[in-house]
Amino acid sequence: MRMPLIALGIAGLAITGCAQNAAPTPASQPALAAESKFPLYEPIPDADPTNRRTIDVRVPTKLKFGRKENSITIEIDPRSLEAARITVGNNMVTGVDMKLYVYRLGEPRNQPFGETTSAGVDFNLGTDFLNPSDPNYPAPGHKLQIEADVAIFETDVPAQHMWMPGSPKYKVIWHRTLKQILS
Repeated sequence: MRMPLIALGIAGLAITGCAQNAAPTPASQPALAAESKFPLYEPIPDADPTNRRTIDVRVPTKLKFGRKENSITIEIDPRSLEAARITVGNNMVTGVDMKLYVYRLGEPRNQPFGETTSAGVDFNLGTDFLNPSDPNYPAPGHKLQIEADVAIFETDVPAQHMWMPGSPKYKVIWHRTLKQILS
């Protein structure tokens, strides 16, 4: 079962130092979608991916596993974070994305087990749970290959409920695949 954490709105952006991008001006207050009580924010009109600034971030190098009574937990190991320097466009919103793959060792990589997207550059993306009902749950004596494609991206679309950050200005600005074997 997937339990993603989604950082929303201004609070998530304030962590990254992009809070000035998140708050709409009174003249541009977003309309509420007819089927939702959540506002829909339009792309930031003055977001400029060509005018860049450098920021320091902490990025993951490995995953952390745990075993519970009837599940295996998978998360980014917070002790594995290392320093990295990236460039971000002027008034662009940052976010992180993780696609998690879980499959038996020796078999081809399958569809993602889960995906989490969050505003900011914090890789605290919560915990994924692998339960015995999942077809990839390891039988006794079998090993699992766990892979996480992790990325930092920029976009001109502000974080919001059910955030879909893709736009013509969307760009992955840092990427790494974490691979570990679970026995």
